[in-house]
Amino acid sequence: MRGLSIFGRGLIAASLGAAALLAAPSTASAKTYPAIGGAGDYRYPVQCNGGRYLIGLAGKVGGWIDSMSLECGKTGSDGMPGPLEINSTSGGAGGSPSEDRCAPGQLVTGVGVQLTGDNRMVKAIRYVCNPAGQKQRVRVGSPNSYSEEGKRRHELGSAVEGAGYGQYDTQECPDNEFAVGFNLRFGKHINGAGLICAPLPPPPPQVLTPITVGPAPKSTAPARPLGPPLLSEYLIAGVWHTTTGQGSSFDIMLNAPQDPGPMVSRMISTIPVNGTFVNTDGAHQYDGVINGYIQANTRMFIYTYVYTASGEHGAGQFYLAPDVMSIVGQGVHVAGETKTPFTWKGTRAR
Repeated sequence: MRGLSIFGRGLIAASLGAAALLAAPSTASAKTYPAIGGAGDYRYPVQCNGGRYLIGLAGKVGGWIDSMSLECGKTGSDGMPGPLEINSTSGGAGGSPSEDRCAPGQLVTGVGVQLTGDNRMVKAIRYVCNPAGQKQRVRVGSPNSYSEEGKRRHELGSAVEGAGYGQYDTQECPDNEFAVGFNLRFGKHINGAGLICAPLPPPPPQVLTPITVGPAPKSTAPARPLGPPLLSEYLIAGVWHTTTGQGSSFDIMLNAPQDPGPMVSRMISTIPVNGTFVNTDGAHQYDGVINGYIQANTRMFIYTYVYTASGEHGAGQFYLAPDVMSIVGQGVHVAGETKTPFTWKGTRAR
């Protein structure tokens, strides 16, 4: 048995990108910037989902940005962002915590991406916020974006322009769009970033009350039988017996929050999941930990993992079957410069 195990070798960017886009604001005709900076180990779009928009950034920083997560808010009918939600973190574990966000009632509309001197990592992301209904926007780098009064300029990291520093790229959303995320490149650090924008959702259609004259006729059509209920995604918690395409066997022990019920679940867009895995072939150098989240209403678990002994790592996804008794997935394992794809599947321990 080789160390490809349950998880194989790096990240399936296309798969993760597709899952990250589910339930996000529509970007079909929206402005999207390619990531600038270094290559990184992984590259895919990270977006606010569930109709939410970017209102801030959090992460860990030092000489550059080590990791970052999106702070998202859902706009109401008045265009005001609603409750804050933190999207999953991308990047490594170094640096010191940092966080900044827009003033209440504002959304991110533009960023300035500052690279390190060798253009390999993102040193800082400077961003400005504007009210959803404001027609004359403050732009990145405009004089009033630096004023103490406006409180429009925010930053993750510390951007410094001039000799000895890398590329600085300004990325603005069109006047009818707002930021929803980034095209990211990352590994142990954030290597590159490009802004993703999207329009606000259209107002709900006006509903007219029909006028009924006389009693409505009774339907003679037979009632449609209902299928079995779709069981909760929170039931991913438990022990799973799995095998990889390379023939290795692993037990995965997953933890997830208790299902809060349908009323609360409608307001949650990601479900955090974490756990451990053990090689049941006896090759315990491939034991490790796994962390990630399920995008609500997708049954798709997006994860990263690391071998405890060697530090080799990777990422991927698996799909939870409607009866919550089986899983099937794929991913990529990273060992130095080598990236190896894998497939795997499993059943719930009984």
